[in-house]
Amino acid sequence: MPEPQNVQPLLEQAKHAADAGDLASADALLQDAARIQEAELGPLHPELANIVNNLAIVAEMAGRLDDAEIYYRRALSIAS
Repeated sequence: MPEPQNVQPLLEQAKHAADAGDLASADALLQDAARIQEAELGPLHPELANIVNNLAIVAEMAGRLDDAEIYYRRALSIAS
């Protein structure tokens, strides 16, 4: 069984990128973190909901409102 990956460094890098206005990098890092979390914890894990919510925030900040809505709805679905 493979060792679980720690996504915390990716999340910290994503936050720094978003704070610096580099939304493309923040989005890519969050996408990577979401893929890892979903593979390791499953598609309904609460930690995944937080990452998907962050993806929604980044998409909204980037003006990608359709993507933001999809992410917000997915995060809500996971959290419910």
